[in-house]
Amino acid sequence: MALKFKNIPLTMNKMPSLTGLLVAFFLFIGGAMAQAGPTPNVREYRPLMAKAVKIEVSGKAVVTDQKGAAALTSAGWKHFDAKEWDKAIDQFLSALEKDPADHSAGEGLVMTLYRSEDYASAARLGEEIAPIMPGVKEVLGRTVTAEVRHLVNREEKEAAGKLLAHFPATDIAYREAHGLLDGASAIETALRQGADEMTEPDTLAGN
Repeated sequence: MALKFKNIPLTMNKMPSLTGLLVAFFLFIGGAMAQAGPTPNVREYRPLMAKAVKIEVSGKAVVTDQKGAAALTSAGWKHFDAKEWDKAIDQFLSALEKDPADHSAGEGLVMTLYRSEDYASAARLGEEIAPIMPGVKEVLGRTVTAEVRHLVNREEKEAAGKLLAHFPATDIAYREAHGLLDGASAIETALRQGADEMTEPDTLAGN
């Protein structure tokens, strides 16, 4: 199976399904993941188990390399900070090849797509991995909300609207962001109508 983001292919010959591996991994570790909440510092790598974990997928045993994944994820965030989007994507994808349950790599991949302004891919990937890594989509939702708030405060509602076109209002993760834009638009409309009502009598009096 091949995944492509920003023209960077990820070929997973040894992994029939990235989502399937993630599901299998989370089933394998069971309650440990259910009790673990999102880490305050998303860039801090915290191994959940021993560095080698066997996962059964379609009858084939897959060994994850958490130590190797951690190094790749760390490199990915360095490229992220330097705004080297393609290099960051490559590192995060490589990390997920070694450890499909690396939450920081999943978050890094989604956020790199977002910061590189590939909003459609960021939204799609966030949705696809939400059942396995819900915290990633939550981070994406908070980021979208913060950016929309910034744009609205700068009265750049058109830019906010273009951004939100990629993130459905029906999704609870982006509902607040849409509410901010809708509220700002409603206020603007009300102010415009009020101004029109105030100038109309003056116009008539002038005639």
